[in-house]
Amino acid sequence: MQPYNLTKNKFIHNKIFRYGLVIFIYIGMQFSAFLLQIFNPFTVFGWLPDNLSAKEAAEYMSGQWGFFSFLIATILIIWLTYTDFFRKKQDDISAKQVFFWTIVGIFLAYAAQIVSGLILSLLLGVQEPSENTTSLIGIAQTAPLFIFVICIFAPILEEIIFRGIIFKSVAEKTNFFVGVLVSAIIFAFVHQDFTFFISYFFMGFVFAYLYHKTNRLIVPIIVHATLNTIVTMIQLIFSDLINDLQKQIQCIFMFFCLQVCIKKHRNLSFSVKFRCLWRPWGDSNARHLL
Repeated sequence: MQPYNLTKNKFIHNKIFRYGLVIFIYIGMQFSAFLLQIFNPFTVFGWLPDNLSAKEAAEYMSGQWGFFSFLIATILIIWLTYTDFFRKKQDDISAKQVFFWTIVGIFLAYAAQIVSGLILSLLLGVQEPSENTTSLIGIAQTAPLFIFVICIFAPILEEIIFRGIIFKSVAEKTNFFVGVLVSAIIFAFVHQDFTFFISYFFMGFVFAYLYHKTNRLIVPIIVHATLNTIVTMIQLIFSDLINDLQKQIQCIFMFFCLQVCIKKHRNLSFSVKFRCLWRPWGDSNARHLL
């Protein structure tokens, strides 16, 4: 079945109208959970599992509602933007190049998380895990369908809106750096996890760079989805094991950083060196959802 030709519709043919509709759908989806306060089918029709605490019941309803609202929004938004971001074009890079830049993007994204984690811990003193990640993982544990939101629907929607629409539109009218700045700030702000604002900003920069470099939105989508999937699996299945392993890796990494500091600044006092080596930079700063 061929996708509907949007150019035949005189209203949807207008890119501004389509992009405005996309953003409207995205915002409406984000606030659609408020409808549960008016009519809650989970309680009316008895769809809640037994033996759930009040918190688990709220997480279950959020997860189930989130799955269906994100699914519907994803279908509609892909339909509206198919010709812009997903239809094959003559100047598109090859599948091999997509694969290459996807691998590069994963390493760049993880490096950005490590750097932002160091800044948050060493300069800003942030040690607690991301509230956004903790909340989303809690919902996924109670309502497993929500895993699809975290790993598939959210990366697709966010890349279409923040990179495909906002970054590209601003960059075309100004330049790459202004486009990155605007899109990354909005991307970080929308997550409403202001303690980790810098982490989301760095990731927004990486995703925008990948899209700018390849002109294929599928590349940042795959990178974004891969990172969220890895973090989700770590949090749900391997949390304790990975925490111990990451602490060891962090100690090794900080040791080498210290050696570099010592070589360049031999006049550092022993107390400063000791604090640089052993002060932790957070267990979860490099492992949170986007």
